[in-house]
Amino acid sequence: MEKDRSGKTTKGGKSPGRFRLQFDTTTEERESIESVRRRGGLRTFTDVLRTGVRMLDWYLRNKEEGWTIAATKDGKTKELELLW
Repeated sequence: MEKDRSGKTTKGGKSPGRFRLQFDTTTEERESIESVRRRGGLRTFTDVLRTGVRMLDWYLRNKEEGWTIAATKDGKTKELELLW
């Protein structure tokens, strides 16, 4: 067994359960990510990514079960569909 820089025991020199991502983003994309972080009350980019993955997982599981996702405003309802 090896230890990483923080002193945690690792296998093969890699931290368990961790991975690194590198994004080449435009200024507009960085501003969008920062806006989501602030508006969502999130502390870090990791929190933004983790929350986004959880939300997408929730959406896909519900869609696979036949549920529709809807938004309501002023007594009006519309079905939401994520497009990507």
